[in-house]
Amino acid sequence: MCLTLRDLGHESKVVIPSSPEHPKSEADLVVRASMAELANPEWWKSLGIEAVAFVCQPLKENTPMIRAVKRAGLKTCVVYDSSNGGFPYFDVFSSIRSCWRKGFISESIPRKFFGTLARTLVFGAKGLLSNYHAAVQSRIPDISAYNTPNSLARAKRRERLFFRGAPCSNMLVLGYAVFNNTFQPLPRAQRKEKLVAVARWNAVRHKRPHLLMKVVEGVLDRDDSVSFEIYGIVPDYMARWYDHLPAPVKARVTLGGWQSIQTVASAIRESMILYCPSASEGLPCPVVEALCAGCTVVGLDTEEIPALHWALSEGDGTGTRKDSVDAHVAAVIEELGEWRKGQREPVSSAYKWSQWFSAPEFCGHLIKVIENKL
Repeated sequence: MCLTLRDLGHESKVVIPSSPEHPKSEADLVVRASMAELANPEWWKSLGIEAVAFVCQPLKENTPMIRAVKRAGLKTCVVYDSSNGGFPYFDVFSSIRSCWRKGFISESIPRKFFGTLARTLVFGAKGLLSNYHAAVQSRIPDISAYNTPNSLARAKRRERLFFRGAPCSNMLVLGYAVFNNTFQPLPRAQRKEKLVAVARWNAVRHKRPHLLMKVVEGVLDRDDSVSFEIYGIVPDYMARWYDHLPAPVKARVTLGGWQSIQTVASAIRESMILYCPSASEGLPCPVVEALCAGCTVVGLDTEEIPALHWALSEGDGTGTRKDSVDAHVAAVIEELGEWRKGQREPVSSAYKWSQWFSAPEFCGHLIKVIENKL
């Protein structure tokens, strides 16, 4: 964001809390400060700046910093990286089901049951206060910006819960600065019959690699021409799975591991579909990157995955409400059919999503809304 703001002609720096490993200093792009300074309006005034944009989750510990900037008389925007679930006040069934789904395939039924029960109790207790603090926080800045329409709707619902009849005029959808110019889309004629999946696959409960492996096998068993490319941290069990795939199947699977953004971007740009096996996310970024590169998306259609849910509601992919291997495989096969029938237009689709998630577009919108408050 800072580099893009500079490209747009605005002086910009990153403000980061100092630590023993990185003592307080001021560099060309980075300003480090103690937590006491970050919560002090006078320190913010001393910077001689006009506005501050926080990029964070709606957590209580961020409130003193946001309030300090506001009291310093600076224009304040908070860009929230969250799906804004309101558990236990609302989204109760969705939240509990999400906890249950995270153990799909990777956990035994007893472990899933007791794990879901424990998390429901713990997250429910924490949510009683954390939702209140999130609602309070959203009212402090001049602008509270959200990554998707559904995240905004949830945030407004939470605010109305604690401040009945309160105006929500400072809340809007702004998208999120995910990439710069890395994901330029290729036209449909240059796309390969290929799916890509990108994640930290060692985050077993969140990213659900065990589901990914089953879906890869199911899709390749039903379709002889499609291939899969998988990028991100590869745990040992995924490497063993790959090694034991039958030779004809293995030839159509690339287990790419951790690669540079340029390599991943190239793979996404020439693919048709990004598959997301997650049960819940804050956005997630690979889905957005794929949309901005002209891919469509496949995965679980739930409000717990904001960007995926938004894309599916706009018709840029195929989702499944049923969380089973067969349902996910069927969704992938259906989406491949849409591409083969010529129903997908990657260039125009990429342009639409880039208006929300490319750094130049996002920062341009951010500047406009801040200037309207100056």
